[in-house]
Amino acid sequence: MDQLLLDAKRLACRLREHNGSADALISQANGLHCKLDAMKQYHDLVSDLNEVANRRPRSTLILGSQEENARIRELQQENIELQTSVAEYQSALELIMAKYRDQVSQLIKANRLDASCMKLNNYKELQAKTEQICEMAAVMAQAIYIDDEAIQQEQEKMASIESENRGLRELLKISGIPYPETTGNEEKALPDGQPDSQETSAD
Repeated sequence: MDQLLLDAKRLACRLREHNGSADALISQANGLHCKLDAMKQYHDLVSDLNEVANRRPRSTLILGSQEENARIRELQQENIELQTSVAEYQSALELIMAKYRDQVSQLIKANRLDASCMKLNNYKELQAKTEQICEMAAVMAQAIYIDDEAIQQEQEKMASIESENRGLRELLKISGIPYPETTGNEEKALPDGQPDSQETSAD
């Protein structure tokens, strides 16, 4: 990711440099066009002066024409070189823009990949928490089951004690031994399988 950002910054700097070069080339082209316009005006002026210069020697006119032609050829060569430079700049600019678009595309893909990884990590974290909740629910269900079993066993034990107490009272009634009236709590307080003091004395 850092390398992509570095490449993008480098491409942006090169793009600014090429833009500066392009501005300089455009300025040179404008200057060259101005020179060409000046040469055309000079041509027109020379044409006008040719009529007046008929009195001058022919050698002077030929020398001036040669100098003018040499200057025109020089300007034409500068124009060709300038056009070549502009074409090279455009080609380099297209190449830089292609690389820049490729770097931006790779950067976008990397960002999407990072987002996908973050979503995957969040999903894994959520899954781990869900598993923890399920484990806690299983432990709680087991604890509730154990409590229910203990309550049921306690209820069965109490029912057994009450049944034994009722049997003991029936035996006391059959044997003719008076059985004192007791509350329900006192009946439940009798030990398992142990008769009270009256039954012991009766035996």
